Amino acid sequence: MRKNNNQRKGKPLQLAMLLSALTMMVMASPSRVFAGFGISPVDITNEHMKPGAHYEKVITISRSDSNAKLAVDVETDMEDSKANDWFSYDPGTEFTIDAGVQSFDLVVMIDVPKDADLDDYTGVVRVTTTPEESDGTVAISQGGRVDVNLGVVDEDYVQFNVRMMELEDSYQGEKLPLLIKIENLGNIDAAPTKAVLNVEDAQGNFIVKLETTDIGKVAYGKTEEVYAYFDHDLEPGSYFSNTQVYDGDEQLSDAFLSFDIYEGDRPSSESSGNESNELESMNTWYVLLVVVLVGITVGIIVLFLVVSKKDDSDKTEKKEVRTASKK
Repeated sequence: MRKNNNQRKGKPLQLAMLLSALTMMVMASPSRVFAGFGISPVDITNEHMKPGAHYEKVITISRSDSNAKLAVDVETDMEDSKANDWFSYDPGTEFTIDAGVQSFDLVVMIDVPKDADLDDYTGVVRVTTTPEESDGTVAISQGGRVDVNLGVVDEDYVQFNVRMMELEDSYQGEKLPLLIKIENLGNIDAAPTKAVLNVEDAQGNFIVKLETTDIGKVAYGKTEEVYAYFDHDLEPGSYFSNTQVYDGDEQLSDAFLSFDIYEGDRPSSESSGNESNELESMNTWYVLLVVVLVGITVGIIVLFLVVSKKDDSDKTEKKEVRTASKK
């Protein structure tokens, strides 16, 4: 059967009208309804927590539409309800993200009781957000969940994630400092076992291999910057190094870094990784000394005022007694 030309032309016209109507409906709808919302990461996993351990994880709440304030509600729902009490949050379980803020960090803190059973604990953390509307329109809540997988154990566990390495410039006679940013994924304070430098000159010629076990410890559950220090007898100049960090036989990181060795002694106006820990310790003792001296000074002033007031009181009483005797 032959179709009418008008019918064939009408179908594309009807489809175009339908698409136009749908487009207008979408454009007329509030953009916040379709605004992007997300939380990252989507899981909290630590299967090697000891009884009494403290662990923190940062959950980032993000949104594409930040025109309105955002009320946030956080709920913990562990399969073993006793584990709900292990969780706390900064800034809390109910808070508001200001307008204009697209990304906000929620800190999840987990404190395992010292008498916790050695077991696996699973559940979820639910994050619900609701725009705080000021024009009377209906606010649409959005939310997400973070899966929780915890394990409470009694044996030591060591694991690292090396996030960054930087060889700092040094002077003749100084140890060569390697700055390492390390995330301690274990359950005890620990450090990598060794760091290695395969040093080359500016032309790529191998010069010497340096090794050290002098590496600062990182607290468990923390990400910190520590130093590894290398003894050397390198001449002044510019160098490159294939740099590795190890935990036992496991290579944690490998990077090609550059550094300079300067002639002479370091100027007194500069500080290095070799001196940073000493300076920090000196500053701490200085602050403590100032606090003690201020406390002693305040105590002496208060004692002087009390004694002066007592002397004035005694003088007044004696004067009154003499006056009464004359009468």
